[in-house]
Amino acid sequence: MKETLDFLKKDRKVSQAFIEKLEKVGFEIKCGTYSYWNNQEYVQVGREKVWLVEIKYFDCNNFGITRRYQNDVIKEIIQAIEEQKREAEKADELVNSFFEKLSR
Repeated sequence: MKETLDFLKKDRKVSQAFIEKLEKVGFEIKCGTYSYWNNQEYVQVGREKVWLVEIKYFDCNNFGITRRYQNDVIKEIIQAIEEQKREAEKADELVNSFFEKLSR
């Protein structure tokens, strides 16, 4: 039981170590404006941004930003890669088709 409780206490939010792993496998970490906050980190996947932060709402209508959970970031990166690949393939097909029609 103690092992389970210790396991559940582990912080699974985006950390500097997680960001370094993303960079090591080839993702570029950039900074931009997320809602009202400047200099927030994100991963650029094609034309899409995968933010490493999210808005957190507190009591009394206050809100701020916090780091996202690592697994949510990974899921969104995978989804973005799949979508951006499909869009790039369609775009390439459109360009090739356009020039083939013009060369006839």
